[in-house]
Amino acid sequence: MKPSTFSESIVEIKFGAWRLNPKQQTINDGAIERELEPLLFKILSYLILNKESIITRQDLIDDVWCQHYVDDNAINRAISELRKALKSDKQRGLVVKTHYRKGYSFFLEPEIIHYEKGTSSFSQVNALKETPNKKQKKLIALITILVLGAFISIYMFQSLYSLDNEVGNDTLLKVETKSPNIVEKKFNEETLSWLQGVYSRLILSPDNSTVALSFIEEDQSYSALLLKNLHTGQERKISEDNANVFSAGWSIDSERAIYSIEGEGKCELWEVGLTSNAASKFLFECKPSNLMNVVSLGNNSYIYSKYGYRNRSELSALVNLNLSTGDEFQISSPNLNSYGDKFLYYIKNKNKIIFERHQFNSSELYMTDLEGGAQVKLHEAKNRIWLINYQKETDSLLWYDNNEEIFYQYSLKNNRIESKIKVDSDSRY
Repeated sequence: MKPSTFSESIVEIKFGAWRLNPKQQTINDGAIERELEPLLFKILSYLILNKESIITRQDLIDDVWCQHYVDDNAINRAISELRKALKSDKQRGLVVKTHYRKGYSFFLEPEIIHYEKGTSSFSQVNALKETPNKKQKKLIALITILVLGAFISIYMFQSLYSLDNEVGNDTLLKVETKSPNIVEKKFNEETLSWLQGVYSRLILSPDNSTVALSFIEEDQSYSALLLKNLHTGQERKISEDNANVFSAGWSIDSERAIYSIEGEGKCELWEVGLTSNAASKFLFECKPSNLMNVVSLGNNSYIYSKYGYRNRSELSALVNLNLSTGDEFQISSPNLNSYGDKFLYYIKNKNKIIFERHQFNSSELYMTDLEGGAQVKLHEAKNRIWLINYQKETDSLLWYDNNEEIFYQYSLKNNRIESKIKVDSDSRY
């Protein structure tokens, strides 16, 4: 895997007429400033960091898109958009070069500017020019091989020695990574609400104290919102005439519930406090018939899945919308051969976003930061991952597969599925 992100010590990269700010993901030629979409920024960074190499399409798929397959048209469009973004009155020359039937390379000589800790000035370092000569490369390679050989020998010796009492001397050591076995567990069920009807869209508050869910009462045509305090048992119902009310999310401090109202082809997002007399507040309009997952980070900042990406109504991308300024920052850039990205959870103590990328025949779980950088694919499942909860004590993600009726626990520390628990119950969820 080739490097794709700049280190924290880099504050600016100069190339041609442009200055790239990796923190803000912007380019500036002194006359204009442009904010790059996360995908375009990542491609540009990848090309700069690997400027000595020809970047193949497979390199882009593996290290930028982080997918098993990406449509050639998606790559062509992304490169074309990047080239358009890098054109200006001051920068008319070639920046990204195409190598026929091979790939792409960065054409200009970038200058990397680092920040020197302990001083108030910036030092300019052209890191990409500091390449070792052939003799140095050979010496480094030899030392690396010797060190790796020593570590591998020590590891194998310790592993075999520890297993000597359990296996014969002629037994080969096998290292396998297996998914944990499914464990069946009996759950004690308690009644959450005595209202008769059909319940859906259950979303737990970040502090696990209150649950928001949608339900349709018997003999009613439209759904309402039910807020239930799990400690006191207090309930609050919110409904709208001739419209459906759906739970959509929470504020990060768990003090306000977010919900959508859909009716007559319109969709609006609202939020409300948890006290019995708290008034609802209108937030912004949304797309009808698309279930919303939203989190409020405070300061009028909301992260959610916005539909209509690339003018496709069913394709969604993650955005961060600030209602005070009207600024909207795109966090993710889904590939066009998918249904897009759906926000699932924000881990406050990590400043990380968990989201689902819905493919045509699978569901992929991703983690990224608020700027859309350091995107990591965590898990791939055959069924949808509708909702996620985070357990701080074990640093784990928890979700329920309602098709298999299995609870999954994914360890962020170990980067793997830790447990799968089958629901042993007379009820079907």
